[in-house]
Amino acid sequence: MIGNQNLQFTNASQMNDPFDCHPKLIDYSNAPDIKLQGWIPKEWWVEKEENDALNLRNDTWLRSLSKINDSLLMWSHYCYNHKGICIGLDVDKVMEAVTPMFGTLYLEPLVIDVQYQDIIERPNAYNSANDRCSYQWGQKQRIGNMNRK
Repeated sequence: MIGNQNLQFTNASQMNDPFDCHPKLIDYSNAPDIKLQGWIPKEWWVEKEENDALNLRNDTWLRSLSKINDSLLMWSHYCYNHKGICIGLDVDKVMEAVTPMFGTLYLEPLVIDVQYQDIIERPNAYNSANDRCSYQWGQKQRIGNMNRK
């Protein structure tokens, strides 16, 4: 990062937690009738939506940062030999420098605060696209608790 003066982004499908950004975190089974247009089989629609979400995940690149510089959990996960440094970044300047591109769509870079949950719910996909994206990209399960609904 220092030598090349850039930030590394990781494809969402390559995150170290297999549940990070996974499309199965969202429930597509409650498709409104207007989406089905009276003739599309619900099973086909659900599969299409899940495939679209998987493609979106494959086109998403993320940079994860911590607001806490002395988090024991973060140091234990990402500093395997227990040596390292912590570099502070000005998020506003980072946001100015990141190209506003998202796969094939034009989108400004987003900052999403991670929300740690004891139980990860599967929200309805048809409430709001922003809520769906924030949930899919910003939810993490607390370490040591594998309860899922």
